Amino acid sequence: MVKKTTYPDLSYEKKYWAKYSLVIAVDEVGRGAFAGPLYTAAVCFPPNTNLVKGVNDSKKLTPEIRKALSIEIKKNSLS
Repeated sequence: MVKKTTYPDLSYEKKYWAKYSLVIAVDEVGRGAFAGPLYTAAVCFPPNTNLVKGVNDSKKLTPEIRKALSIEIKKNSLS
């Protein structure tokens, strides 16, 4: 049986955008605080942002795609 890949749809964020004016997304990378360095980042998008098309794991992206998304995220984020 082939495992179906699921992608984010921002449904979680949309619930909060309906109630609050700002929603901040957080991500991490690293092996965890017990095994070594842990890096975190946060970004605040305006409501109805749709930058995550086809992305479900940033670690699986090529460096080129990661760089292109970084530019788009910085251009479209509030903070």
